Formats: sequence, structure tokens, C-alpha cells
Amino acid sequence: MYNIHNHIADYPDKNVLDIGIDEKEAANVPLFSTGIHPKLIDNTFDEKFKIVSHLASLPNCAAIGECGIDVFSSAEVATQKETFIQHLHLAQQYSKPVIIHCVRAYSDIISAINATHFSLPVVMHSYNGNIQTSQHLIRRENIYFSFSDKCLTPNCAASKSLVIIPLERIMIETDDSSLPLKPIISLIAENKRVGEDIVEKSNNQLFSQIIKCNS
Repeated sequence: MYNIHNHIADYPDKNVLDIGIDEKEAANVPLFSTGIHPKLIDNTFDEKFKIVSHLASLPNCAAIGECGIDVFSSAEVATQKETFIQHLHLAQQYSKPVIIHCVRAYSDIISAINATHFSLPVVMHSYNGNIQTSQHLIRRENIYFSFSDKCLTPNCAASKSLVIIPLERIMIETDDSSLPLKPIISLIAENKRVGEDIVEKSNNQLFSQIIKCNS
């Protein structure tokens, strides 16, 4: 089962490990993503971003991120938006998809995407948008939705949005959890009224489509 976003390098199949700016980790895994989490934006950002820029050039770098905007970050939203745009430019430079961390800032994320005319795949990681937000986002063909175990929380927005998001735009991830992917697959299958094997096949095909890496 392919895993688009993971912080724990313990999956035997294709798995994109979020290494942040850990250069040593980049040499030890088949596929990784690199970026600066919005909650880690501080006065050392420029120095950190130089490392991200180097890591982005490596052949086993599969994606840029996670990056984005989080209203609970100590950095101002305007600053987060500026740094997110830098990530988008870097992704454009190396033709990499972007894995986005977004908390209550979808309008700012879309504004940044529009400002950069970013057309490569965008993955909303650990997605938890409500139905109204989902209806707006699915109009954009390059936006995909990755679900983690957070969608298993009773009455959460993510589980309700599953009904309206097309299966071919849905991905699966473990994020920072060691829990298995099986319960997430089961929930998606139930909401889409298809077999779990169909969900797995769709996820794996989408992974291969988005992650075009030389590794």
C-alpha cells in the first residue's frame, strides 16, 4: 500500500518520508519530501530553506513539503504565506508535487497557488476540510486529498467530506501515526461504496501518477 506522507520510516512498500531538513535521512530512504512546517517558521527560515533547496535537487526527493499555513503557528499568516510561496517556486523549479499542511487557512493557500500559477499536483495532507471547503477545492483539477487516521474521529469534517470527493482524487497516509492504514481504507470504501481493493488500487495508481521520481 503506497503511503504519500509519513514521519516514521517503517513501511516496506513505496512511502514518502517527511524528513524536514534532515540531510542524513535523505541518504537513507528511497523517497522523501522536504520542507519547513509552518509551525517551524522563525528567524532561521532562510538558512533552513537553503537546505531544503539542496535536498529538492536530489533524485530521491519525491515532493516538497509539508509546507503551508497554520493559524496556530507563532509566525504571522502573512509571513507563512510568503514562505509557502517560496516552497511553491521551488517545486516549480524541480517539477515536484507539493504536500500541504493547512489549518483554517484554505483561502490563503488558494491565493498563494493562484499568485504563482502553480499547476503541478497539490496534496492536502491529513485533510480535514468541511463539505463547503471540499466543494470549492475539488473544482481545481490539480488538488488531491490525503486522509490519515484523523478521519476516523467520530463526526469529523474529513469523514463527512469523503462522500463528495471523487475516489480518483483521494490518497492515504499515516502522517505521524504508527497505526495501520487498514481502518482508513475501510472508511473510504464504505463512503464510496466500493470494495477495499478498489480503494487500494486507486490510491496506488494515483501515487504512481503524482510521484514521478528517479529513485
